Amino acid sequence: MLYITTSSGVLRHDPESDELRTLIPMEDRRWTGFFGIVFHENSHSILAACRQRLGTQRVRKHSTDVILHRIDPRSETSEEVSAIHDVHDVHQIAVWNDTLFLTDTGLNRLHLFDLSTGSTTAILPVGPERDDVHHLNALLIHEEHLLVGLNNRGHRDAEILQIPLAALADISESVDALSLGPVIPVTGFTHTHDLEPFNGGLICCASHDGLILRVDEPGVLINAGGWTRGLAVDPEGLWVGISQFAKRSIRHSNRVDGELRQLDVRTGECLRNVPLPGAGQVHDMIIHTE
Repeated sequence: MLYITTSSGVLRHDPESDELRTLIPMEDRRWTGFFGIVFHENSHSILAACRQRLGTQRVRKHSTDVILHRIDPRSETSEEVSAIHDVHDVHQIAVWNDTLFLTDTGLNRLHLFDLSTGSTTAILPVGPERDDVHHLNALLIHEEHLLVGLNNRGHRDAEILQIPLAALADISESVDALSLGPVIPVTGFTHTHDLEPFNGGLICCASHDGLILRVDEPGVLINAGGWTRGLAVDPEGLWVGISQFAKRSIRHSNRVDGELRQLDVRTGECLRNVPLPGAGQVHDMIIHTE
């Protein structure tokens, strides 16, 4: 099963039956889109982060807080489980044991949230500036590291911050995340999203160029076409989220459609197109099978 976050809600697509279902629609006017999504082993549930406005003072960005939703993949029911305040323009999330990592893109920080206690345990600045200078937008737990995608807003090549998980165990102080691990350049590309394991390496999207990139061996894996964001890998091929080029106010609404494309990375052939009517922008996706 594919679980997809979009501007208009959380969707589920069954590749075998081609059924598309909305699991969480955008019903609350305070909600401004679902973004990060991850499977949490300890609770056997899918967690999805929804941008919110819950009273935190706005600092440049439209959204100021997060409501964390839990989806039971067996019953496909959902519930709100936590309100996480002072997270500005969340993008992707990641989980390690019971620690949830959230990108605070607007203020250039990483939040560490304890799922077992429902409390924030640490907020780590990424460099000295509390502004969207690095545009943190991707998180991945990979080979005992937390990988953080630094988009850098297109002003310079994208980068990946590589933090050993051991450095984050029991951390509670506001240590600069840039001091915890090396930064890997994604040479020659900007406006990147996502990080996904693939064939022993890593891939990401170069969204404006419609490309899927190799990170470990820099270069283009495949041209997906369209505005790319959201990656998931299954034995049949690579799933890519495709969104329309549009102004922010339009793409973050239900006035435009999104799309999923399943690609054969050996031939470049598009194996399947799945329209997402009224989805707005596609943000993230995971594959999970019971």
